[in-house]
Amino acid sequence: MTPRSEPSRPIFGRWYALATLTGIYATHSLDRNVISVVMEPVKAELEVSDAAMGVLAGIAHSAMLALFILPLGLLSDKVNRVRLISALCIIWSGLTALGATVTSFGGLLAVRLGVGAAEAGMPPASISLISDLFSSKERPTAISLYYVSAAIGTGLIFLFGGYVAEHFGWRMVFLIAGIPGLCLGVLLLLTVRDWHRELARRQLQNAAHGTGIRTQIAAVGTLLHSPALRWVVAGGTFAAVGQIAFFAWLVSFLLRVHDFSLTHAGLITAAGAGLGKGAGTLVCGPLTRRFSNDVPSRLWRYPGSVLVASVLLTWALMTVNSPAAVIALVLVLTFMLGGWAGPTTAILVAGVKPESRGSAVSLYQLAVNFIGGLGPLLTGYLSDSLGGGSAIAIAIGLTMSVNLLAAVCLAQSGRALNRSGFDASPI
Repeated sequence: MTPRSEPSRPIFGRWYALATLTGIYATHSLDRNVISVVMEPVKAELEVSDAAMGVLAGIAHSAMLALFILPLGLLSDKVNRVRLISALCIIWSGLTALGATVTSFGGLLAVRLGVGAAEAGMPPASISLISDLFSSKERPTAISLYYVSAAIGTGLIFLFGGYVAEHFGWRMVFLIAGIPGLCLGVLLLLTVRDWHRELARRQLQNAAHGTGIRTQIAAVGTLLHSPALRWVVAGGTFAAVGQIAFFAWLVSFLLRVHDFSLTHAGLITAAGAGLGKGAGTLVCGPLTRRFSNDVPSRLWRYPGSVLVASVLLTWALMTVNSPAAVIALVLVLTFMLGGWAGPTTAILVAGVKPESRGSAVSLYQLAVNFIGGLGPLLTGYLSDSLGGGSAIAIAIGLTMSVNLLAAVCLAQSGRALNRSGFDASPI
């Protein structure tokens, strides 16, 4: 019989828990990006501008994420994380499916706001839980595998979404997109336990009051007083601006500039987001370690290099005419875009105490998602200013150029690591 002081351990192992969390994060990316694959048919039916569609694809989601991510990140340091993730997953998936019923821009905007609010708590709670499940040496690999799910979810929605939208209408895409998260949310709740949090709560019941405030102050203090972490946050934020904008507008670029069908544009984007970015995410851990030679102050070298390369590849993509060259460049470019997120998060997690990880990750995600969510709006505004239509190519190129700033910030984080002796585990 299990002692009262120690809750029963989960039936399934930590790799099963990681796999389930990875699947849920895939639905997070799938539901977040669903609007991007149906951008053109929704725009035509609702009769709105590129800037308005940029709001739906970016800022509508990221504004609510920014509003809720700190409270939910703090909450993830205090409550059962499995139950929290499960509840949030069911909420955002249900709202996504509800998008199939809306008939106006305002209705779709409300749905996107709700999805953003619910999805805000997923990364802090998941990264915190994964960090408890895996040792410091295993953590970079586990986090990188977790981030692969973003590529899987994005790839799946573009793989099937374009075909479904073309043959059954854009509303069916929303309905189908919501189903996997509903199932996985229930599966997580029934098969995974937050054993570490349950044990910690039983051991620290008398010290529970005030923990949330101290956790928040510690997380904020860590970020504000660590130059290395500030530069990492800045670099991740700039990189997110370019990446979110690129995937939001890639289908529109392929339709407007190269006359691909919606189905073919969806397949190309799926190949880039799923295969290209997925492969880049899988190898970024080992390559970052190779580039850094296990020296923390050199961890920025690989992610910084791929961000610089992404700018050059973007402008090449925006200027070529051959369909074969377009497909090849999409695959190579998305491979590069898979190389920065995992290393920056692993550095962040290594610098905070276990009880503050949820709050620290939420602060990082706040900057990355809120400011990064402005990317699609910025691209849409630039496209409208340049005349719309094929001008989307120039707008994407200009927005993606912020990756140069991202690379500079990551390089500065390396200098700060060298000066401060920041305890970042090699990736």
